[in-house]
Amino acid sequence: RNIRFNLFPMYETGVNNETVLQTTINYIGMATEKLAAKGYEFGPADIYPPYTPNPLLVVLTMTGAIALFVYVVQMLIPMPKHTQLVAFFGISLVSIVVFIVTSGTLITQIWALSSAVMAPVGAMIRLMEEWRRYDSARPLGATKSTVLALFYLVIAALFAAIGGMYIASLLGNTKFFMEFAIFRGVKLTFVLPVILVMIAYLQRFPLWKGR
Repeated sequence: RNIRFNLFPMYETGVNNETVLQTTINYIGMATEKLAAKGYEFGPADIYPPYTPNPLLVVLTMTGAIALFVYVVQMLIPMPKHTQLVAFFGISLVSIVVFIVTSGTLITQIWALSSAVMAPVGAMIRLMEEWRRYDSARPLGATKSTVLALFYLVIAALFAAIGGMYIASLLGNTKFFMEFAIFRGVKLTFVLPVILVMIAYLQRFPLWKGR
């Protein structure tokens, strides 16, 4: 990768009776010599080639993120299949229209954020459904419990990885690579899944019923 001048730290005070500017220049010079000894080449930085994914593929990925959203929501708020289909097609239609009539930056960020939240939540809820299959009437030994725990961990990780793939697909373009557009809601992706998983847990294992 190109090494740019603005990536070097600037000295606040000079050393060896030199000015701050001269100290910084000397530091960059020494770094350049050491890098050149390792075979690095120097010259003007290249222009980052623009990359814009196929809009149809973005829309397809966005509908997948919407399907994930509806799937996880119906596990938190039970709804009949008819309602799920209406919600999926309705939200998809609105999102596609917004994507077409705007630059698409905001709507893709919204569904990337949704994927980052819903994928791990969906993974945990599926695990809870498995936990409900095993109650005190069916005790498990230490070996079987360990094997099941490792198996569920792998499945949950793969399920949660879907969210990462959706994010990469929706935000994989030059605007986000070069930070012309910034993905908002990073902190929310850490807090909201915990809250939703807590709600799902209390729905399935209510503490007020002696569990």
